Amino acid sequence: SVSAIATEAGKLGIPVGVCGESAANPLISIVFAGLGIDSVSVAPSAVEEVSSALAAVTIGQAQAAADAALATSTPGEAEAGVRALFA
Repeated sequence: SVSAIATEAGKLGIPVGVCGESAANPLISIVFAGLGIDSVSVAPSAVEEVSSALAAVTIGQAQAAADAALATSTPGEAEAGVRALFA
């Protein structure tokens, strides 16, 4: 899982990045940050929205979002749980 990769890479001092459509979703980018992902790579059209979302939260909030997502069973539940934190 992304969480396990980020944890193990962090222990070794290896930075981890995520690119693609999932990284371009501001909520998922927050979750990635909370999991310990060091960077995201997104399409130019998503940079401003993702950057703004990440700048608006603390690492503690991002970690809470990651915990909320990991505590669910489905992608829909994960999204709802993370959205509820920022409502």
